[in-house]
Amino acid sequence: MPRRRGIHIDGVPLHIVQRGHNRGVCFLDDHDRGAFLDWLREALARERCRLHANVSCR
Repeated sequence: MPRRRGIHIDGVPLHIVQRGHNRGVCFLDDHDRGAFLDWLREALARERCRLHANVSCR
């Protein structure tokens, strides 16, 4: 069952967690991870958002 939708207030930072299915890996290799980071960078610029921190576990 999905989580209930949280409250979003403009200007307030969000803590976002990304996990794979059953908390598995999200990326198969470094190429996949690099592609995701490129898409993330483009989306941040397009939406005028700032990323304060990123942790990528292997």
